[in-house]
This record gives sequence, C-alpha cells and structure tokens, in this order.
Amino acid sequence: IATAASTAHAADVKVRLSLSADRVAPGRQVQLSLVFPAGSAAAPPSLPHIDGLNFRFKATTKTADGMIHVYNVAAMKAGKYTIGPFTLKDKGVTYLSGSLPLEVAEGIRVPPTREEKAATPAEEDMSRRIFLNVEVPDREFFVNELVPVQVQFYTDWLDVEELFIADEPSSEYITDDYEPVGTTIAEKDGVKYAILSYKKSFYVPEAGDFTFGPVGAVCRITKKKDRPLNDNEAFYNNFIGRGDSRQFATATETYNIKVLPLPAKGRPAGFKGAIGSFEMDVQAGPGKVKVGDTVDVIMKIRGTGNIRTINAPDMAADKGIRISPPELTREQDGVTVTRSIEILSPEAKKLPSVDLSYFDPDKKEYVTIKKELTDIELEAAPEAAKPAAVKPAAVREKPGEELVPVKDSPGRLTGGYSGTYSGGGFIFMQVLPLAILAAAAVIKRRKERMAADIPYIAWLKASKGARKRVARARALARAGRAEEFYSQAFKIIQGYLGIRLSVPPESVTDEITETLKISGSCGADTINVIRDVFSDCYLARYAPAKPGKDDMENTLKKLTEAIDSLDEVRVL
Repeated sequence: IATAASTAHAADVKVRLSLSADRVAPGRQVQLSLVFPAGSAAAPPSLPHIDGLNFRFKATTKTADGMIHVYNVAAMKAGKYTIGPFTLKDKGVTYLSGSLPLEVAEGIRVPPTREEKAATPAEEDMSRRIFLNVEVPDREFFVNELVPVQVQFYTDWLDVEELFIADEPSSEYITDDYEPVGTTIAEKDGVKYAILSYKKSFYVPEAGDFTFGPVGAVCRITKKKDRPLNDNEAFYNNFIGRGDSRQFATATETYNIKVLPLPAKGRPAGFKGAIGSFEMDVQAGPGKVKVGDTVDVIMKIRGTGNIRTINAPDMAADKGIRISPPELTREQDGVTVTRSIEILSPEAKKLPSVDLSYFDPDKKEYVTIKKELTDIELEAAPEAAKPAAVKPAAVREKPGEELVPVKDSPGRLTGGYSGTYSGGGFIFMQVLPLAILAAAAVIKRRKERMAADIPYIAWLKASKGARKRVARARALARAGRAEEFYSQAFKIIQGYLGIRLSVPPESVTDEITETLKISGSCGADTINVIRDVFSDCYLARYAPAKPGKDDMENTLKKLTEAIDSLDEVRVL
C-alpha cells in the first residue's frame, strides 16, 4: 500500500493519500483513500481529471484516525501517473495532500484485497465468461460527423453489481455519456449470457488520425442471489472465495478513427457546419398584417446526424421589415428555431425565404433546403375619425347672484394645540435609532459572512465577474467578431466554473459536467446548457464556416442562461 502525507502550512490541514497498489494493469482498478484528520467534516471532494485514469467515489467511513473518503481508480491506459498533490477547500478550510505514483502496464497483477486473500480463485481464464463486445464502424468519418459506438457487456453469471463502463477520456473528441439500451439473454457457443447493451456517440472537430478507447468495464461479482444461467455456481463460489463478492475488470483494445475534412467543392455560401441528413418545416403567421404588426416564423429541423452542429437558417431582410435574432431549442431529434418579422412600412411586400444548408456524410455532398414564405397581405390602416367640435354650454346667471356666497363670520382663525407626542415627527425620532441599530447588525453579519463563508464569496465573485465579461462578449457579437467572441465566451464559462469549484480555470473543460452530475447540485437542463456552450465554442474553433451574428446571439443566450441557473445554486 502506497501512502503520502502533505507538508502544509500551519493554517492548512494535512490530508493523507493511500493507494491499495502502486502498479496495475490496463482495465483494472485500485482504491484511493483520502484520510482526513479526526474532527474533520469535509464532504467527498471532486478530484481533478487525469487523462488515462477514471476516479469514481465509492464510500465514506469514520475511524478513530479521522474520516476516510474512498475512490475507485480505473486504469484506462498504460503509462506512469502522479495522483496529487490536491488542494481541497471545504467550509472555509483548506486541505492539502501529498502525491503518489501509479504505474499502469500490461502484465501487472493487482495485489489481492483482504477478501480476495481469503479466496482460492480458480485459474480458469475469465475472458470467455465476462467480456465486452464493442462495435465502432470501420470506415472514414468527416469532421463533426457522429461516430456511433455500441457496447455489449456479456456475463454468464447474473449476480453482477456496481457495473461501470467508460472509455479513455480524450480532449480530441466531444462525446456523450453511455446510455443503457436494454438487457437480453442469448446463447453463444453453448453458453447462456446476459447481455447488457449500451450506446453513445462522439464526434471529432478536426481532421486527422485519432484513437478511440480502450473501453473498460469494472464490476463486482457476488455470490448467488438469482437462479444461475448456467451450471457454474461452483466455479464462481471458488472464484469469490470466503468473501461475499469479488471485484473484476476487463477492457478492450483501442480503435483507430480517420477523420476527413469537409470538401471545399460545392460548399454553399450559407453553410454553417450542419452535418447529417435533415428536413425542415416552416410555418409563418398571421397571413394578414398591417404596419407595426409582427409575423412569427417557426422552423422545425428534424433528421439524423449531429444535432449540435445545426444553427439558425439564413433569412435575408428585405425593405420594410426587421428580423429578430433567432431562438433555438435543441431536442433529441432536431432543432426548433423561432424568429419574429416586424412590419415597419408599406414597402414590405414579401417575406424572406428560409435557407438551410448541410453536409450529408452518406451522400458526401452538400444539400440546401429552400423554403419560400407566403407574400405579405398588407391591410391599410383605418383612417382616424376626427373628433366632433364640442360647443360650450351657455351659462345663465341670475341678476345679483354671487358665484360663491359671502360668509357672515370668518370662523375660527387658529387651530387647537394637539401636543408633540401625537405628531409624525415625534414617532419618527423614536423609531430612527432602532432602525439604525438593525441596519448596523445586518451589515456586521454580512461582513462576518463575507470573511468566513468561502463558497458565498466565490458565488459573488464568479457571478459579478462573469456578468461584466458577458457585456463585453455581447459587444463582440454585435460587431461580428466571431473569433474573439467565442474565445471570450469560453473564458467566461471556464472562469465562472473554476471560481465556483475552486479549481484552476484553465483546467475546466466540458468534462466538468460529470463532476456537477455526480454532486447532484445542478439539474439535467442546466448541465445540458453548459455542454452546449462548450460545444459551440469548440465548433467555432474548428468548423470550416465562420459563425454569424445569429449564432453568436444564440451562444450568448445559452451562456447567460447557464450563469443564471448556476447562480441559483449557492454551493456546487
């Protein structure tokens, strides 16, 4: 067991790291323990991402020495790694750890756990009993084209728990999570297997040769709970030994992916990077309008392909109309775009056409869909009726009659004395000192909170800084400076999440959404919006076509929505 302690300043708290083994084979896993001192109440921290390793929180235990947070570390790729040092902050306390080396190489056997030491594992090869089958199409792909991945986990033993499937993380492609498809029972080579199927897709934003995988699976095999599929209970009892369960891991080989650039020949001027095969339905209304009215245009784009690459179709403004920025709603099977056309003058005779261009990777050609909208039926504004002249009514007066009768007596000339205590000023002077004391108490509590509540300070700092930079990004979008805008948008979301999560902003990528998902601090909608912002920034960097103002406005809207949603959560 490898251990490491930190060398911390007096004001910091030491955290000891411990690994169950310092050498492991690809596809296997070891346990990492973070030992916090006695009296600590630190929550399980989100550990920084390390390429080639996957951290997954397992459990928390309390001992006489302190609190221990345990993580499973899945080794996905061969190499020499350094885990730590970590700087962790929780409830105003800074925890510092040392670092530990971990070597991942073929042929290394993980030292058995305590329960595995008690077992007498069978020597039979497990590769034909529990294994993975991964299907990645063996062909060339285009930039931003979806690469489908099908994963099937085969097991001849039903009692498998804590199954975790992942592939080697990479900054070279953008990927979704594995989605369960279903479970079936099938027979292969005379053996019955339970087959758990998963699917996902990823895309590469630049041309070149890339590697996907390996895909790994880690699970825990337990003793019989259900009726066995096969006559193999004795084998698994022997494999597990005297314990109740035993950990098992397996992994596949890597897969080579060749990504081609989009062809320049035949590329339409209005192409914005959409990859797939799509159809577009356009509805506009009302049909009869007058100057000052608006026509709502709804564009529904459906089909198969990379939905994230779809942007608002082009609409060219004509005389007498003004077109609003687009509002995009991304769904599982497409995108809905809504725009409003304002009728400014009688010169408006025709609504603009809607043009959507995309690249079809199956046909290897560009396709443009053009939808013509109906002509405007402009109604004349009714003439305003002139108001009728009002003739003043004649006033008759009686001779000698006064308009206001003269009083015989002037009445009382001075008011009675009511006393100072019954006046509003007296009451105000009594309440004022109490109000001042209450305000002082509120200000004092706020200062104390600002001094001690680190998450609260981070929340204020991140929100204030992000909103200032959003204003600058909005100016860049209006000026049409796409490269500077998307660079600014990327830095905004990086800086905001970095401050809120107490990690270096430059280390924040779209993979941070996994941390937010595990913590449960954000809803699925917020996580999807954050992913879309990162995706837009990646696409702008690598897409062959320059994003337009409409694209930047849409990204800006999602960026603002993400910050607004995250601001509602005080602790991430």
